[in-house]
Amino acid sequence: MPVTQEPAPNPLTALVFAGHSGGHLFPAQAFAECFRKRRRRSRLYLVTGRKGKNLAAKMPHGLFNEVFYLEEFPFPSGISLRSMTFLLQLPKAFLASANLLLRFKPDVCAGFGSYVSFPGIFLASLFRIPTLIHEQNLIPGKATRLLASRVTSVAVSFEETLSGKLDGRTVTGLPLRSPLRESAKKRQPGKREKFCVLVVGGSQGAQRLNGLFLEALEGLNSEEKKKIAVIHIAGTNDYTRVGESYKKMEIESDVFPFHEKMQELYLRADMAVTRAGANTLFELSLFRLPAIVVPYPYAEAHQAANAAYFESRQAIVFKNQDTLSAYDLRREILRLMNSPEDCERLSENIAEIYSAEAEERLVDLAENLIPKLRKTYAYCGF
Repeated sequence: MPVTQEPAPNPLTALVFAGHSGGHLFPAQAFAECFRKRRRRSRLYLVTGRKGKNLAAKMPHGLFNEVFYLEEFPFPSGISLRSMTFLLQLPKAFLASANLLLRFKPDVCAGFGSYVSFPGIFLASLFRIPTLIHEQNLIPGKATRLLASRVTSVAVSFEETLSGKLDGRTVTGLPLRSPLRESAKKRQPGKREKFCVLVVGGSQGAQRLNGLFLEALEGLNSEEKKKIAVIHIAGTNDYTRVGESYKKMEIESDVFPFHEKMQELYLRADMAVTRAGANTLFELSLFRLPAIVVPYPYAEAHQAANAAYFESRQAIVFKNQDTLSAYDLRREILRLMNSPEDCERLSENIAEIYSAEAEERLVDLAENLIPKLRKTYAYCGF
């Protein structure tokens, strides 16, 4: 008998709004990859800030039918020149977002945080278009806090996010891009010739972490230096200085200003020293990588809260930048380097936090919204 194939799901149109940083664009990419895999003929459009051009250009070809860039208009923290810029640019962002909604008539709109996502998701909720927002961090950002009561559905990465403050939120976990998920299957921890430490300072605050780490390694004796290797993403401004420091210390190293394929570095590392962005922590969880985590202290406490969650599950070594000395950092690195048991314990604990199929759950959520409101927004001209 001939095999009966199930009909392909109907194509949909989705607008995806996300901030310009990797912390917002990477989950948006993971969502779009899953959405595109299910509904290949669907039309997906990305709306982000102009500063996101470089990252958006590196996304898989054809993932989004088109990408639109809004002018920068960050939420001000007080009365300043920045607040004047905000007041001037905000109406333009609303107008641009409204034009996109009227032009494409989306079946669903998904927001991934930052001020860039606010106008489009806010207007979509007024037009009665099904709206979904995803919050990456444990402490929600301003856009999430302002939109949470207006949108059709809220998805979160952490169990505690908006807990008790919003009925009906869905804990999906944090969606990770497909190259990361595929590469993680290849990870084979084992005895290497040298203990490899991956250092990632992030897009902000890298210099302080770079300096601490270099100072910590300077205190190693000659035998300890022979046993360690470093992969260091130092940032554009610090790249040259960091590379020269390793040469002087005669420590084996690969230094990069930035690296597009983090999965390749995770596979090579035995442990990491990193900041505490949500994407970074969940990627460490995916790759079961032990880590010393030093949150960036000037990110509205987002990173400290993320790290505290992982520490409460004994999944990382949490260090406060303000009190961390080079001596303390060196002692922790040596402890993990010389204690496979401690590394394995951290590896097992951090692996338990990873939410497999977070992107599938997020797309399920988006698809389930559409029948609820598809008829109700017809009267708005859509």
